[in-house]
Amino acid sequence: MARTVGKLSALKVARLAEPGMYADGAGLYLQVTGAGAKSWLYRFSLHGRAREMGLGSLNAIPLVDPGRRRQRAGASAKGASTRSKQEGSNRRGHVSTLPNP
Repeated sequence: MARTVGKLSALKVARLAEPGMYADGAGLYLQVTGAGAKSWLYRFSLHGRAREMGLGSLNAIPLVDPGRRRQRAGASAKGASTRSKQEGSNRRGHVSTLPNP
């Protein structure tokens, strides 16, 4: 099943006042706080654990832009996953080549 992106319209976002997390699709959420502040979050899984990455406030990032930011954040999360897998294999399978003092 394909993920729907862009479920939040400008009118819906402007009318949101109740605190909570509102899904836009593909892991992108608009977070509304009790004080009325609105910010974008990207929720993803890394090594089987749920993670959240703040992308910025609604004032700084217009409704059209968060999807592009989510794509960049997803790419950096995948890069982190690849790096940590490589580091893990280095720790388990290789012997240190540092000389003994």
